[in-house]
Amino acid sequence: LSTKGAAEITDSYLGRMEEVFSLDPNVETIGTALDSFFSAADDLSNDPASIELRTSFIEEANTLVTTIQSTFAQVADLQEQANEQLRTEVASVNDILSEVARLNGLVASVENGGQTTAADERDLRDQLLEDLASKMSFSMVEGSDGAVNIYLPSGFTLVNNTTARLLDTETNPSFSGGAIPPALGGGPLDFVVYDYDPGAGTAHLDLTAELSQGDGSIGALLRLRGVVTDTAGAQDPFSDVSGTLVDIGARIESLTRTLLTDMNNTYLGDADADTTTPAVFDPNATDLDGNPPATFGLFTFDFVGNRDLDADGTPYDVGTNNHGFADYSSRIRLTSTDPRDVAAGLDVDAVDGTITGAPGDNRNIVRIADLRNTTNAFNAVGTINVSATYEEFYNQSVGVVGGLKSSSETALRISEDKYNAARTSREELSGVSLDEEFASLIKFQRAYEASARMVRVADELLSQLTQLI
Repeated sequence: LSTKGAAEITDSYLGRMEEVFSLDPNVETIGTALDSFFSAADDLSNDPASIELRTSFIEEANTLVTTIQSTFAQVADLQEQANEQLRTEVASVNDILSEVARLNGLVASVENGGQTTAADERDLRDQLLEDLASKMSFSMVEGSDGAVNIYLPSGFTLVNNTTARLLDTETNPSFSGGAIPPALGGGPLDFVVYDYDPGAGTAHLDLTAELSQGDGSIGALLRLRGVVTDTAGAQDPFSDVSGTLVDIGARIESLTRTLLTDMNNTYLGDADADTTTPAVFDPNATDLDGNPPATFGLFTFDFVGNRDLDADGTPYDVGTNNHGFADYSSRIRLTSTDPRDVAAGLDVDAVDGTITGAPGDNRNIVRIADLRNTTNAFNAVGTINVSATYEEFYNQSVGVVGGLKSSSETALRISEDKYNAARTSREELSGVSLDEEFASLIKFQRAYEASARMVRVADELLSQLTQLI
């Protein structure tokens, strides 16, 4: 039952995750947005002075940005839903533990003399234990007095006779020191704890990792949502938290950071246009009016403050917490939505910085279009380490999600088959066969009729003998 509970939760969440990475070409995804973006760049390279084509390129670039934002937001929302459901499940476990402890007392009281069995109380307790098994892994020992004691696999006692140890969910447990990685959406992640000193609230025992290794809905939710692995590091939601949704979010974030760094660096140009100021990077890409691109290039991110902390005109410290946040996928946007600002050309004079790129110069937008087939290193986030083109990397991510969903469907089917087989076996041992009972009833009825007939014959013989006398 624990395995079935875990499989149901996992399959449910991955089903919703699969919808986000849909293979339907009519559904807007990061994959379709990347394809449209590179196609628009290729179209613009054929006529770089066209306002219409520049507008189309800006629209497709903006669609890519908004699709990244919405996709990452959906993954972050699923993580938050899993966190909220975890709280609900822990509260439900506490209700079960309390009721089992109460029923332990009733069973012991009723069966104290050894002459009576607390059948109703035992049946109710058995049902509660089944409910508990759907939520978590545990072991159980029944004492001589009929009370059951419940333990976690580590041996931690949850129910001892009539006493229940209730669990809690904490966003800032005593053992964390306040250094807790945030969720993908920026909010807190809950730890599952037991408080040895609820009055002071400073004696939390961390049970999160142990529960995440077990079955049941709680184990599945923790593996999906992610478990904090480091409370002393940089509080990174990708490298300091391990979980399925975290890994998927890290793939989106890795793509975002590559757009902000590698693609932006290509967009800015391939040389320092002004050698008289070597400490400052002067882009040699030009827009329709002969101006260089804005700081960062094509893509930037929402941030109140200086995005270019070293003032060199290139993306600075993307992927670190120097800007005060860990994810860029929820903040990425275009540096400009003016079609004239698209830097389609390149400066032809890299000596004194003089801008000479003509409106018909397409060399820079050709470089952007060629990035469709360029291999990049996606390795700046969490455990992601992939060398691929942008589209290949996204398709790999779709394959990862699809593989997880396929595995969850198989696990659910196997767990349901095992559960049904176990239930059938139990019913065969403890249940009542109506066919057997009906056959026995007929046998007893016929025996009764035969006995009645013998009595009637004996009565008739006795009556005849009396008459003869």
